[in-house]
Amino acid sequence: MSEKKYNLEDVKAWAMYEIGIEGWGFIYRENDRERHLGGILGGIDCFYYINGEPSCIVARMLHRHGIIDEDKSAPYEGTAATTLIRGVAMDRFTESALDFIGALQFHQDKGDTWGESYRLASDQTNSE
Repeated sequence: MSEKKYNLEDVKAWAMYEIGIEGWGFIYRENDRERHLGGILGGIDCFYYINGEPSCIVARMLHRHGIIDEDKSAPYEGTAATTLIRGVAMDRFTESALDFIGALQFHQDKGDTWGESYRLASDQTNSE
């Protein structure tokens, strides 16, 4: 029996769940990164895990669904979410799902709120 292949609607629902926890206006840079690291990040925009906990929206989504853990993601810290997924679970996501996740991470990392990141990623991703 093969594992489920996650599609665009699946990952959009995952993102909405995480946004529901933190709020539509949550900004990763100002909140999560600063809270955990005290502003000493340097040039890396996204850490998948900080202090043993999933950090950015993508890490939270993938962790909650058992796709990554801290050990699996460690070699991919500082890389794009699509690089992480292709390294650990490429065959489990449709191309549209990967496109959405990549766009979601891009907008989060440039400082958009999670809600705006979701809206922009949705606008940029083709339906399946």
